[in-house]
Amino acid sequence: MEDWEAWRTLLAVARTGRLSAAAALLGVDATTAGRRVRRLEADLGRPLLGRAGGLLVPTQACRDLLPGLETAERALREAGAALRRDPESPDGPGWRVVRVTAVAVLCDHLLAPAMPRLVADRPALGLELIAEDRNLSLTRREADLAVRLGPLSAPHAGAREIGRLDYGVYAAAGAAAPERLPWAALDAAQGHLPEVRHAERQAGRPGPRHRASRLETLRRLALAGGVRSVLPDVMAARDSRLQRLGNGPAVSRPVYLIGHPEDAEAPAVRAVAAWIEGLFAGPAGPAEAGPPLALRAAAR
Repeated sequence: MEDWEAWRTLLAVARTGRLSAAAALLGVDATTAGRRVRRLEADLGRPLLGRAGGLLVPTQACRDLLPGLETAERALREAGAALRRDPESPDGPGWRVVRVTAVAVLCDHLLAPAMPRLVADRPALGLELIAEDRNLSLTRREADLAVRLGPLSAPHAGAREIGRLDYGVYAAAGAAAPERLPWAALDAAQGHLPEVRHAERQAGRPGPRHRASRLETLRRLALAGGVRSVLPDVMAARDSRLQRLGNGPAVSRPVYLIGHPEDAEAPAVRAVAAWIEGLFAGPAGPAEAGPPLALRAAAR
């Protein structure tokens, strides 16, 4: 156990099935991740990973090791959490912080507005919202829970679909002939996203006339007038300065909640996970005034 980074890498590969995905979670390159695993295999004198269906899968020797590695990972995490909770510690705030990572639009327009309901009767609970579009490392404990829009780039054992996020086509309220306005979309680097593909199909061969790197910038372009854009309803539906064009969602994306299986019984994490799922299942959405958000619970 002298090289914990190598063992963490093995855990990440076992959980993701790919060196590249594990490396991305750990913030290293795939060459480094592969070298760490090979060093472990050389030290132990036996293979720890094999290939099946294009994925790296644990060998029996690795499966025998995993429970102990997960116990060690959990013990290190709990030691850090205990220090944060310790009121005698100069860094201890005296409450249990649960870290949640999500794309910025969900942090800003779904999770943050609903936070008072979560903590109203939980004085010992703190919430850290990390607005980040990249897949922050759950393996490395950069976050306790992740809310991700599908499709997921890699399978994750702790992922479950909790609902859907609808998108509509929006233009400035009162715009004349909004169905004839030019399109604005996210930039080409995000061309793989369903909402970008929809705008590009609708714009036809010339493509969208205007581009932006952030959804918030795209929303401001629509507010300024002269364009139409595909925006999440959770961001745009309550803004009286915007009008939604057409019936039904232009795009609907699944929403996944991802956590650590070993946290399933942790009261604070369970409470936050249930709160997030309830935002999709509940009829009213966040505790701000306005019409219900276009969030839909996953089919059970």
